[in-house]
Amino acid sequence: MATLSQAEAVQGLRNSLGLHLDENYAWEAVQMNKSPTTEIDGRKIPYGNQSLACIGRAAADTEYAYFARNTRLSPGDAAELRQDRLSRSRLAAAFDRFELLPFISRNPCQPNGDLSPLQKADTVFAIVGAAKCSNEQVPVAQAMHVLGIYP
Repeated sequence: MATLSQAEAVQGLRNSLGLHLDENYAWEAVQMNKSPTTEIDGRKIPYGNQSLACIGRAAADTEYAYFARNTRLSPGDAAELRQDRLSRSRLAAAFDRFELLPFISRNPCQPNGDLSPLQKADTVFAIVGAAKCSNEQVPVAQAMHVLGIYP
């Protein structure tokens, strides 16, 4: 499998999702742990997309909290909905549905096969994180809706 350039990977990700994510954050979102890219726009990323995935998890949790509050869901119903929509299997399915594998920059020592469900889920959360960090170019709720993980 040929390695895509940053521009090719970012454009492919944007086209696949139909979201105009900030180029640097989109590139960070597709970095696996120990990928050759260790710095983006002056930010060190020693663990690939993991920091961005943490931001994405927090942003997704916040969107679900607002949704629950605005729709008057009980805390139990809101937690159940969140748990279902943000499950590893649903996030991995979103990764597969949008065929994101070709855009991933991985550790050169890692085989070129498929990624684990956890890596796929983290990448989807990193995409949500990229939306959060993209200076409101793409609202988090819109990115989550496109990915099929918004209520």
